[in-house]
Amino acid sequence: MKNKLTEEDINLILEKSTIQFETKFGKCTVCYCKLPNGFTLVESTGSVSEDNYDESIGKKVCLEHIKNEIWKLEGYSLANELYKANK
Repeated sequence: MKNKLTEEDINLILEKSTIQFETKFGKCTVCYCKLPNGFTLVESTGSVSEDNYDESIGKKVCLEHIKNEIWKLEGYSLANELYKANK
């Protein structure tokens, strides 16, 4: 059984996920990510002013947040599998 995650593991999950974005109030990006197993993550970013809002930056930052959440979830899942296997 493997005992570590790689960036490739996380990217593969992200590639298999369904991702949708919305812009709210002219300055907030919301990202919805449905993982391959059906679990859903939601992240958001915002700008102080509509004048400073850049949707492409908002999407990029949201995806970074989603990716960090996947790392946490997959890390927990792997640690739990290893714990059960060694119990």
